[in-house]
Amino acid sequence: PLLIRSMLLLLLHLDLLKKPVSTVQPSDSLLSFQEIIEWLVAIRHARYRLLKLAAGDMLSHDFGKVGYMDKTGPQLSHGWKRRWFVLDNRKLRYYENPLDPFEIHEISLGHESEGYKVIDDIAVEKRRPPQFGITLVTPRRTFYLNCKTPGDHTSWVVALKKVVSTEDDMTLM
Repeated sequence: PLLIRSMLLLLLHLDLLKKPVSTVQPSDSLLSFQEIIEWLVAIRHARYRLLKLAAGDMLSHDFGKVGYMDKTGPQLSHGWKRRWFVLDNRKLRYYENPLDPFEIHEISLGHESEGYKVIDDIAVEKRRPPQFGITLVTPRRTFYLNCKTPGDHTSWVVALKKVVSTEDDMTLM
């Protein structure tokens, strides 16, 4: 019912937008902010239900660790950007924000014997190095991450080190 109502409101809104501005009367009601939010929530809910039907229980399982961290590009001279990270088994994915449907990048995490390493600091020669830095070394690239609090830093380091020190995927779940 909410989805249908929201779709109808959207169609009403779009019809009003197609009219030339000079023909829109004060009696023509545009969508309120609350109605727009309800519409967006309804669309997300419908999308989630479709994904849940397609993916089954994969959408409702607990992730190893989630939260915001800052990351920089391959060069430390690149700017720091705040990203939402999700650690799921041997995949570390990051998004622009928690509600994004697709990740910006996915980092596959292997075992230490394959060249993967987690260092709980960033050794850089900069005026202001990150306070709670993490260096994630993979065979292809080194990732530089930074947490806002010491508690976040500790929990991310522990979670990432657990992944790279464990050989079997099944023990990570």
